[in-house]
Amino acid sequence: SLFTTFLFGLLPIVLKGLLASLDVYTITWFRFLLAAMVMTMVVKPKSKSSIAKFNRLAVGLLILAGGSLCINYLLFVVGLRYVTPSTAQVLMQLAPIFLLLGSLLLFREPYSLRQWLGLG
Repeated sequence: SLFTTFLFGLLPIVLKGLLASLDVYTITWFRFLLAAMVMTMVVKPKSKSSIAKFNRLAVGLLILAGGSLCINYLLFVVGLRYVTPSTAQVLMQLAPIFLLLGSLLLFREPYSLRQWLGLG
């Protein structure tokens, strides 16, 4: 977990340096291509299932999730052009909290005192 924390802290700094020589789309394309290749090598030998066995809804949701992840990362790298890596790191940590608060406003779900304390 410390190694993962280190890499997530290093990510905005490395990306800011890469933006000096590469465009946003190349960085995003290469990151997801490399991740897909590594995950294919890890998952394929262990998996006996095929994506053809999934129904249309599952495949559609998988494509939607993958596309949304790509757009999220792409916009993060675009945002790095305008802010410092330290600001991007803080906003990256606050994003799930903003998502939670936005969903509370949008869906008007009840939130207990215990949940508010946990959020705090």
